[in-house]
Amino acid sequence: MKKRLLVLFVFLEINFLSFAQEARIFKEDFIIEKQSFYPSEYELFRPVIFGMEENRNNFFIYDYSQLNLYLLEEGASQTFKVQTLGDGKGSGPREFRNPSDICIVNQKVIISDADLARISIWDAASHQLIRSFKTKKFVPYRIACYDDKIIAYNSSGSKEGNFLVYNLDGVLIKGITDNTLSKDGFIDSGYIVADSTFIYFGSEGKSELKKYNYLTGNLVQVSNTIVGKIENKSRISISKNEDEITTKRASDFKYQTRGIGLFENWLIVFHSGRKDAHGSTLDFYNKVTLEYLFSEKIDHTFSSIDIKADKLLINSYDFERKEREFFVYKIKND
Repeated sequence: MKKRLLVLFVFLEINFLSFAQEARIFKEDFIIEKQSFYPSEYELFRPVIFGMEENRNNFFIYDYSQLNLYLLEEGASQTFKVQTLGDGKGSGPREFRNPSDICIVNQKVIISDADLARISIWDAASHQLIRSFKTKKFVPYRIACYDDKIIAYNSSGSKEGNFLVYNLDGVLIKGITDNTLSKDGFIDSGYIVADSTFIYFGSEGKSELKKYNYLTGNLVQVSNTIVGKIENKSRISISKNEDEITTKRASDFKYQTRGIGLFENWLIVFHSGRKDAHGSTLDFYNKVTLEYLFSEKIDHTFSSIDIKADKLLINSYDFERKEREFFVYKIKND
């Protein structure tokens, strides 16, 4: 009897949603370009991990050519002053080994390092390290921040869960386990964002969105994206050599969600649909219901995004100059 009640409870708790749209509904001029710059002009040649402050046009960038964290501080005529924050590659308190994600909240720059299994917190104003803490047998592949909470994600997880919620002192508050996630990072890697109550997850290997209540620790909604349900078995190659099983992305693998953000009542999802993980389309969903609403196609091809309030930052690629170019947009709220 107890098992039946448990199954019934789980069934009622999770809402599985699948919307029948087969084509996107495009809006024009909903996202307006405001600014662009080449990170190479500031000697940043591989700006992979990046984020921006909400109230100022300041950009924090981890550059894989310099192996360090930098601040591009807004100056006159849309130019920037470069500030160095970290001490380069290493395992010391101010050093980095393999940063995997960044989020910025309340003038705090928070960085996850997958190789060090560590999260570090920096002061955006003074550029000083506040503290860092280990995530203990958990690789913080993705992170999201809201107010005084840090949420770390890894599909493989640990005994504490796939999503770990910390406060800014590095104290673990709650762990959330999702047994529907594949432990294979090629399938259920993805991107997360959070508000005061929920974590929103977009899968990199599946056309799927999920919503978790991190106050209760429950998965509450699952929805297919507008591109529809995609069979993943044909996109994952599995080979066995003696006792070792190797998993890798198949030649026809196409990336799904490559970025996710929130603005007002919208969940904004960057969908790639390409082998090179780039794309040019943003899809807007109702963040309450996860229902698809409309899309916007951007004139530039990009690989990742960051959203702060009504500002959108994209990491684009200039095919003529063969280098990265950043664009800043304003999102309309009507």
